Amino acid sequence: MMAALLVSIHIFLLISMAFSGAAMIGSRWGHVATKLIHRDSFLSSRDSITSRARRMIESSKARLAYVQSKFSDVAMFEASIMLTDLPVFYINFSLGEPPVPQLAIMDTGSSLLWVQCSPCTGCSRRGSPMFNPLLSSTYSRISCHGPECDSVADGKCDPYDLCVYNITYQNGPGSRGALASEQITFRTPDGMSVIIPDVIFGCGHDNGRHENEGFTGVFGLGDRMISFVSHLGSGFSYCIGDTWDPSYVYNQLVLGDDAVMQGDSTPLRVVKGFYFINLESIAIGDKVIDMDPHVFTMMGRGNYGVIIDSGSAMSWLPSAVYQELTKEVKSLMNGILRRLPYREPLLCFVGNVNRDLTGFPTVTFQFEGGAELGIEASSMFYQATQHELCMAVSPHKDRAGVSLIGLMAQQYYNVGFDIDHGKLYLQRMDCQLLLDD
Repeated sequence: MMAALLVSIHIFLLISMAFSGAAMIGSRWGHVATKLIHRDSFLSSRDSITSRARRMIESSKARLAYVQSKFSDVAMFEASIMLTDLPVFYINFSLGEPPVPQLAIMDTGSSLLWVQCSPCTGCSRRGSPMFNPLLSSTYSRISCHGPECDSVADGKCDPYDLCVYNITYQNGPGSRGALASEQITFRTPDGMSVIIPDVIFGCGHDNGRHENEGFTGVFGLGDRMISFVSHLGSGFSYCIGDTWDPSYVYNQLVLGDDAVMQGDSTPLRVVKGFYFINLESIAIGDKVIDMDPHVFTMMGRGNYGVIIDSGSAMSWLPSAVYQELTKEVKSLMNGILRRLPYREPLLCFVGNVNRDLTGFPTVTFQFEGGAELGIEASSMFYQATQHELCMAVSPHKDRAGVSLIGLMAQQYYNVGFDIDHGKLYLQRMDCQLLLDD
């Protein structure tokens, strides 16, 4: 209980500081940039390597489980995460007038931005004040007879002909409340405040008691009418420099016209709110691994392709591809590092990522159109314990038909989602350069 209280106080101070002493108000919507906040930055500095690795694995498994259910015939869910597990990154913003600070989960696989609202039934306790729509001069409800209500999860009319929604999660409590519009304020890395009016969001009055009491809601970046991305228009980009170090401060999200669309591109497809790209081959150094060239092709039932994802730190590949990849990795490690067979299906070795993987060849994911992700050793492996390292790629069950490229594989890249033109841009980059511009 005391630990949860300290985390809540830390979060309240962090988001309050982010919006205190507001500078200039942005006169246009084109440049909306904000730093991404690592989930582990709220935890004790004494948090062990083992516990952090376990948290990463479990949250990545939870993400995969949700995506599998999304593309199965069993059940469909609007939101893409289990909120009983921690996400990788949060987004700071404030809501309403006067502004109320928020700390929401960044999620490219859900569309609705929703926050906890007062009055609230069984909401998670936290240190910062909850948004009260009655106290905001810019709050407005959405009619149930418009296209926005048709686009939201289980959108329907209340007795006043206003829209209410009901998001159901795969595991744990969901969110129910009013669909509304409100202004959002971002504090940019250069100290400016940018106000975006009339953003559609979910004002959640019945959210249950989530295990993670620090977050205030979900910031959906999916491509649908109700999403924040659709409100701004063109797309968004993020630069991830380090998913392992919570003190790394250069991870950044850019929304709108100034999103960074640089480097090589590959066709981007949106299916059920997820962003798909076509992975054509995987190479380790100069050697292309042996695999069916159509294994990642979107062919409908049973083979849905590859999602580029913000909710899983790890990447997930079909078993046949994973086996070919691990066969080559084992060959490279033979006689250098001792393998740990008891860790299977994870591929793990005795060793230290920073010390023992010098010279390990780059693993390259090659996409349609020529775009590539060059995954170096520090992105391909993670430190599982003080003396053990594991590959940050795991096999999924083939019947799921969908693979994920997680955030570790995207480290040291700027990833641009050009939704208007259906392209994904990949550029290797030092994320600090974006904040220095």
